[in-house]
Amino acid sequence: MTVTNDKKYVITAWLSSGDIRIHSVSTKKEVHTFKRAHSCNHKEFYGAKSYDTGRITSIGVSPDDRWLVSADATGQVKVWDLQNLKEIYSKEKHQAGNLCDLCCYFTSF
Repeated sequence: MTVTNDKKYVITAWLSSGDIRIHSVSTKKEVHTFKRAHSCNHKEFYGAKSYDTGRITSIGVSPDDRWLVSADATGQVKVWDLQNLKEIYSKEKHQAGNLCDLCCYFTSF
């Protein structure tokens, strides 16, 4: 979970679905969902063989609240444009493997 820097939105990552949801602090309502933001195969996800498939491990927001970055346990990293509500970048299987936390330095795209 993270909060935008302007404190207007709470952004959550949902373990069961792989969704990322944006909630308005003032209205207490969901304003957008990135459906299945990271792949989440429930059979593998809940099975004994692979707990990590699609499990979002970290999310972070840029200082200007324009970008959202998410990472999952498979090492996939995605960047989302919060103004246009679109995925703008995806890097499969980051060489570091399981990403448990993000530390981002934003310049520009």
